[in-house]
Amino acid sequence: MDTRKFTIKTQESLQKAQEIALENQNQTIDNCHLALGLLNIDENLVHQIIKRMAPIWPIFEARS
Repeated sequence: MDTRKFTIKTQESLQKAQEIALENQNQTIDNCHLALGLLNIDENLVHQIIKRMAPIWPIFEARS
């Protein structure tokens, strides 16, 4: 998989997911790390979708 072909935001998400995994002393990047990686980058499409679909957005922000 050539991550250089990914968009900048996707690369940022993957980098953040890796940081989260390392912070939690995990050796692999799991789905939860990827989800948090998406939520922890700047305001993006994922944020907009969740805000429209889920009135519980503050819970997601509090956990990230």
